[in-house]
Amino acid sequence: MLYAHPPTALIAKVLAHWELVGAEGVLVVPEWRSAPWWPHLTRQVSGPLVHLGNAARALERGSLFPRGADLPGGSWCAVWISPRS
Repeated sequence: MLYAHPPTALIAKVLAHWELVGAEGVLVVPEWRSAPWWPHLTRQVSGPLVHLGNAARALERGSLFPRGADLPGGSWCAVWISPRS
């Protein structure tokens, strides 16, 4: 089982890779239903979205996060990704 909270710019690549290798795990992503990767995400989700809330409440600024940069806005969610049989 994997866990990933990728930078938003890498979500599409993470989804493509997990699908390619048949990975299974938890992915934490912004709930951006208009994002180009959202349909790809919904095809791989095996279960409900777990709503984590607004970024300011749900996320913590890590040591690698650029100083002065804002956290990505909006609501965030956790999803279980599982390969389709």
